[in-house]
Amino acid sequence: MIYVASDYVGEIGGGAKAPLLLCERLRAMGHGITLFVSAPPTPETRKRLFDQDIKIVTPVVNVGSRWKVPQRILAVQLYCYSLIDRPKVLCIVSLWTLAKYILKYPPRTRVYVWETTEALPHIKSVDLAISQYLCNTSALLVPSKTIEMNVRATYQYRGEIRILPFWVEEPAASSANQQRTNNFLFVGRFDRDKGLDVLYRAFCSLLGKNPAATLTLCGDGDAQWITELVAAHSSVSLKVATSAHELEKLFRACDAVILPSLHEGYPLCLLEACGRFRPVIASNVGSVPEVYGNRLCALLVPPGNSQALADAMKKLLDESSSAYAARCLDAHDLFRLVNSTSAITTQLTDALA
Repeated sequence: MIYVASDYVGEIGGGAKAPLLLCERLRAMGHGITLFVSAPPTPETRKRLFDQDIKIVTPVVNVGSRWKVPQRILAVQLYCYSLIDRPKVLCIVSLWTLAKYILKYPPRTRVYVWETTEALPHIKSVDLAISQYLCNTSALLVPSKTIEMNVRATYQYRGEIRILPFWVEEPAASSANQQRTNNFLFVGRFDRDKGLDVLYRAFCSLLGKNPAATLTLCGDGDAQWITELVAAHSSVSLKVATSAHELEKLFRACDAVILPSLHEGYPLCLLEACGRFRPVIASNVGSVPEVYGNRLCALLVPPGNSQALADAMKKLLDESSSAYAARCLDAHDLFRLVNSTSAITTQLTDALA
């Protein structure tokens, strides 16, 4: 039995999708899985997990989120479960609230924490108080060498760190041959640190030179300020908390996926784009330069620079069909290199050894 613990689980957003795919991959490798999750999953995600015989445990009391009551209670529940059915491994997704409470009194087993953020001290999801409990881990798992350096500097961690990149689902059959749509797609949380105001300014600048361009924003979170931001432009459409099926259609209806974040860990939406033969435009933050920096499929720009972002968007729209096709093919080559089942299985086995 392997325990997986996370604050969230779901089909949209890297922080929610990472524990979902981790549970599914471990289950496919023949392990029994119990998922401890602070926020109850949607009915669709719950059914998806149940259909694979993955057990779900949520807090017996799910109120008082302001005081982290669900996370505190779930940590106690996990410890009690481990006394009855001691797991072979506990894997906590993200060095954040739930991890802190679990590591205060970890079960008697190997404990790994898989960091999902950029692990820089100014990020709101970084809690420096967790540093004192990291000695209770067997190792920390990080998606890249860049995040490893950040973790050591931010948390003053001197223990073992192992590399475990994130991965995404294999998409349905797709082709590089597609008629250009002039559409850019953003997928993620509607948080200001995703650089959406930067994207808005860049897109307004782009429209002056490429009036046929369109932009689709897809995700969840605080959509109100986004709605107010884009209300003046009919070229911008908003999709809030869309289904996985709808998201698939959006990927296939865009020329590129764009991620102007001010900080990122190891963004999954870029990998999802590559799996569908779509190039990406992204800020060169976090693991992004390490994974995409030397690839034809990626146009990287400094974070917060709306003019550089607009120039990258214009470059992609204006280039020849053959140049664009080469980007699409390179995107899929990168996806096959880092996201094959054999590569994921080997990395996961080594990380949890």
